[in-house]
Amino acid sequence: MTKIYVWPDGTYLDADEYSGEEFRFNGDDYTVIDLLEITARNTRNAEVERLRKQVHELQNQREHMYDTMLQWRGIERENGDEPCRGCNGSGVRAYGNTTTWRGGVGGQVITSDVCDKCWGSGNSENVWVNLKSIARISRKEAELVDVCGQLRAEVERLRAYVSDTDQWTRKLEQTVLEISEERDQLKAKLSREEDQHMNTVDQRDMTEQFADRLASGIAEALGIEIGEHSSANNPWAEAITAIEEFDITQHDADVIERAIPPFLDPTTNNGDFRRDSEFRMGWNKCRDDLAHQVKQLRQQAKEVQS
Repeated sequence: MTKIYVWPDGTYLDADEYSGEEFRFNGDDYTVIDLLEITARNTRNAEVERLRKQVHELQNQREHMYDTMLQWRGIERENGDEPCRGCNGSGVRAYGNTTTWRGGVGGQVITSDVCDKCWGSGNSENVWVNLKSIARISRKEAELVDVCGQLRAEVERLRAYVSDTDQWTRKLEQTVLEISEERDQLKAKLSREEDQHMNTVDQRDMTEQFADRLASGIAEALGIEIGEHSSANNPWAEAITAIEEFDITQHDADVIERAIPPFLDPTTNNGDFRRDSEFRMGWNKCRDDLAHQVKQLRQQAKEVQS
């Protein structure tokens, strides 16, 4: 029996023994049931259920293994720990190029590296140290190390400069001391020179006074005019010239000649008549004697000069 006819009241007949046409003709409401199909469906359902149970068991095993792996990493989901969504708690994930979490230009190769979400902890609630920050700090540290090296070199240079400056300072101090001593010596010498200069000035003034007096005395004694000091006249030179050209004989003759009184001739119409006293004293004879002496003195001066 592979098929049966079933009525609502539960009555059934073997379909192999009866034709369904006669039941349909009689107007009876029945249902044809294929027992082989039912058996196959039940078998399939049992297999599906078995597979579902097996999948459920596998899922439980996977979850148990996943929890075990998380526990190895210190992640307890039962205690509220949440695995990282970037790496599912493994702490490692795949990146699209070789630069991984560092970024930048790299090779187009799938590359595994530490997760840039949890930074290796696998726990989204307990993120480890950000390696990007450490990289930036490392770069800053390298820059600071370089700057420190430059600063150390500059400090050494400044120390050498200060050492050289100290040496130069000591040399300058010694030089200043020597210059100060030389300055004091020059000041003392200058003071002596100033004293000597003042003495020279006093002597010059005194000499000028004596020269003026001597020139005036020569001019007065010789009866000459030497003039005043000016840009065109030097009384001292005039006096010296007069002394060099002085002739005592000629001078005596000139003095005597000037001493002869200017007698007037009464025989001429242009003179006055002599007084009686002039005639009594013989001024005519005196005049002739003086003129004769003048003539003799001048003759002697010519003979001396020749």
